Amino acid sequence: MNLLGAALYDPAGAVSKVTTSLLAMTALDTTNLRIAFTVPAHGFVKVKMSCVHHGSTTSPQVLLGILEGSTVRARVSPNVNLLQTAIATSQICLSCDFTIGGLSAGAVNWDAAYGVEIVASANGAIKYGGPNNTTTNDAFGAFVFEVWDPRPLTTGLGGGVNVTQLLGTAWLTPGTAGTPDVNVKLWNALTTVELPLVPTTAGRKLDVSAGGEAGVDWANVGSPTTAVDLSGTTIKTTQKVDVDTIKTNPVVNGGTITFPTNATVASTTNITAAAGCAVSSIGANVITTASINDGAFTAAKFAADFLTAAKIAADVGTEIAAAVWDRLTSALTTVGSIGKLLVDNVNTTISSRAAQTTVDAIKLSTDNLPSDPADESLIIAATDAIMSRLGAPAGASVSADMAAVKSDTAAVKTKTDSLTFTAAGQVDSNIQSVNDVAVNGVGVPGNQWGP
Repeated sequence: MNLLGAALYDPAGAVSKVTTSLLAMTALDTTNLRIAFTVPAHGFVKVKMSCVHHGSTTSPQVLLGILEGSTVRARVSPNVNLLQTAIATSQICLSCDFTIGGLSAGAVNWDAAYGVEIVASANGAIKYGGPNNTTTNDAFGAFVFEVWDPRPLTTGLGGGVNVTQLLGTAWLTPGTAGTPDVNVKLWNALTTVELPLVPTTAGRKLDVSAGGEAGVDWANVGSPTTAVDLSGTTIKTTQKVDVDTIKTNPVVNGGTITFPTNATVASTTNITAAAGCAVSSIGANVITTASINDGAFTAAKFAADFLTAAKIAADVGTEIAAAVWDRLTSALTTVGSIGKLLVDNVNTTISSRAAQTTVDAIKLSTDNLPSDPADESLIIAATDAIMSRLGAPAGASVSADMAAVKSDTAAVKTKTDSLTFTAAGQVDSNIQSVNDVAVNGVGVPGNQWGP
């Protein structure tokens, strides 16, 4: 058997677990009499316990067993061995040995436990520990608690392993007598073992370098269509690459790239020239309107000195000028362009325009204008000064105010035309009353004015 765990507890001070009252299964000591272990895969565990009972004149009926938490895993009536005839002072040995099956494999914590079914007389108790001295009857030895694996690998007479019970399962019958078959799943689980490579066809070998690199057979590459980033791989300068392999990926080349006569370029946007790189020759019809994408040529893509007199043919200016001036007026239709402006305004002969005499007459009139006429701001300032003197109109406008004054003046004139001036500068008047008092008399002697 294989020992899974053990506790031998013999404290210096004696410990008593009384048996004078009935008791359900109770852990003796969850610290010193607890065993943590792993239940084997086969689910069987063997337990051994021993202790003494002391102090009573009658022997109790106790149970020894196992608690896993509050669960009773086992309980048995122990064997009793009376060491003396004087029961009250005798140490009665209690021991048991039992096997538990049907357990779930895995880590557990088991506590040694006891229960009382028939009580002992006064002072009866399970006891263990005590001082190491010469005093009579005050030490009781250790409480022994052991857990064993009852089904380990069995061996033959010569010490060989009986593989028929490895891990509690039947071993495979070997295909070759004397050589056990190995479950490769278990073999591969051995992380400390370097496993050999096995070819798919017997007898074939793998070409491995001294550094451990394996050779590659290009005709036998797994997933050949999978994209692989070979950022650190270059192609030898003496090797040729089919233009189809370039596809739309940029190509950087410090020498010469030669395209076959029937080759096409997948994307013109990926052809760029480094500083100092020149195109030696371009075949006929290689560059056509259809082969140039929109936006391929922009101001930002040309160097500042891209076109200079030294870089163009001598007659290029004549050809450009001819292309501009020989363009049909029917094609000049873009609104806002110089061509459209000329077509719309120079639509007849220059000689049909105004005669020079007419132009001279207009000039004669404009010559009378001052050399520095007032600008708009001065005119506005002068107008504002006049308005400030006149004041804001009472009505809708100054004209409306003047019309109202004229109307009032006419009414006044109507009244003044009815006045009589017998003496120049003196208005004739007829006094009828003074302070609302009627005036009598005509103002001559004998008929004076008076109330």
